[in-house]
Amino acid sequence: MSDDEIVAGPPGATSVDARGASESKPKYRSWRKKYRKMKTHFDDVMKESNSLFVDEQKLDALSKRLQEQNEYIITIHYHAMTKG
Repeated sequence: MSDDEIVAGPPGATSVDARGASESKPKYRSWRKKYRKMKTHFDDVMKESNSLFVDEQKLDALSKRLQEQNEYIITIHYHAMTKG
């Protein structure tokens, strides 16, 4: 063994270990960006949900109106058949 191969420091630690530790640190992430992105996604989903709810209400009202019209037509047809 030559003197060039001796590394100062605690046993088992090398310069490669020191570099690996600094690279394994979690990177800084912006919480503002994260929550802004989450909020925009949430807002988009809520807009879609609200529009689906409004569409459902319109379709429910339409089905009730059609049911009433069908009942009216059936009664008219029934009365026309019984008189004739």
